[in-house]
Amino acid sequence: MPRKSCKQDIPTVESILQDCYTLSLENMVYLREALGVLIAEEQRLEAGPDEWDVKREEKILRTGTRGSRGNIELKMINGCGPYAYLRFRSGDTYHSFYLGKARTK
Repeated sequence: MPRKSCKQDIPTVESILQDCYTLSLENMVYLREALGVLIAEEQRLEAGPDEWDVKREEKILRTGTRGSRGNIELKMINGCGPYAYLRFRSGDTYHSFYLGKARTK
């Protein structure tokens, strides 16, 4: 018997906006904050390391504090991956979202 293909629909901006329209205002604001962090991290990663990134890494090594709005963390789990997670702090709450398998460049 032939295998069925598992075709996954790729969401469009329109379908995502329709889903967002059903959210409460509080969740829309929360989503906007998470997207802001995600966009900033993607732009930073695309641009490559700059002087600020080098100083930031030195500070982390020295003091253990991050001092940024958020980041994308790549994790290996049981030798598989890497898997991408969006991590950021909003007020006193730390948030973590699984983004999926890391994209290859």
